[in-house]
Amino acid sequence: MSIVTDSQATVVDEVLELESLGVYERGELLRMLVQDTPRWIFPERRLGALVAEAEASFVLLASNPLEDLRALT
Repeated sequence: MSIVTDSQATVVDEVLELESLGVYERGELLRMLVQDTPRWIFPERRLGALVAEAEASFVLLASNPLEDLRALT
């Protein structure tokens, strides 16, 4: 097994590596990537939720990342 390091990897590379290790389920990885991490980086902002007064950013993907996380690439 090869381990991707932070020096050359993108965040998506790291998520794909974690998925290959079988440590987390795909839904957990996606939640950590798009909800948890932004909240940890910017705790004073309302991010990662579809609720009143939260910031909104949307990305359109060609396929469902819950079926295949490579959709994030």
